[in-house]
Amino acid sequence: MQTAEEFIQHLQLEQHVEGGYYCSTYRSDTQFDQTHSLWTSIYFLLRIG
Repeated sequence: MQTAEEFIQHLQLEQHVEGGYYCSTYRSDTQFDQTHSLWTSIYFLLRIG
């Protein structure tokens, strides 16, 4: 089993200001309100404790 640190390094996750780690994996070209992507996808990891 992989450790949290291995996932963080492999996926190049960054610390999130509210806790945990994340990275954006997809952002659609289609937008609404001319400022927001219609669809996005992320990885988000929380450690136990």
